[in-house]
Amino acid sequence: MDLSYHKTSLSLFRNSINKMRVDLEIGKRENMQLATIAENFLIANEAKTRLINYIEFLKRIKSILEEADDAFKTRRLDELSKEVSNALAVIYPVESFTATLEADTKYRSRRADLVLKHKNGTERIPDVSEGMLLQQLVSFSASLSFTLKMGMDKLYMDEAFSVAYKENLAKLATLVQFALEAGMQIIMIEQSDVGYKHLPRREHRILKDEIDEKVVLAPYVDF
Repeated sequence: MDLSYHKTSLSLFRNSINKMRVDLEIGKRENMQLATIAENFLIANEAKTRLINYIEFLKRIKSILEEADDAFKTRRLDELSKEVSNALAVIYPVESFTATLEADTKYRSRRADLVLKHKNGTERIPDVSEGMLLQQLVSFSASLSFTLKMGMDKLYMDEAFSVAYKENLAKLATLVQFALEAGMQIIMIEQSDVGYKHLPRREHRILKDEIDEKVVLAPYVDF
């Protein structure tokens, strides 16, 4: 009996079985990889959902903070406008000026514009119609208000009201008195004592030595 045919068939059958075993192992590995991929996909999808929710949470927080910041700046501008208006009333009681500081807080503007209105409703342009004294008064009152709001207690003034008449300087002393009563220490450089002569102070005087032709610092005097 010739067995060669059967041997050949058996060999082919074994090769086929081995190939199927290899394919089976490959299939198992691929299935395991697919399962891992599917599991990682679910994890990534969950992480994506959490991230989207977190981003939305941050957007809400950002919106709340921006609204609070805008409201804070608006309140500060309103307070500052009131301080400037009160200071203007010291020198310009008849005009009853109302000062309003305006800024575009929504777009984070770093510039504030001063709107000045007369009691009759007309709008004035400070740097055109009212002169330097009003501008100096606005600068002083705004600087004082900023300094107090920031919790600082020192203010440096160099000829702050250099264009004021003596009568107005005496009136402006009330603003300096307010700053002192608020706990401020004011360092002033002035040529005239009209604006502060009735206020408690330590005064340093600079004198000219006519003989040696030089400037000397005289001993300070407390008043």
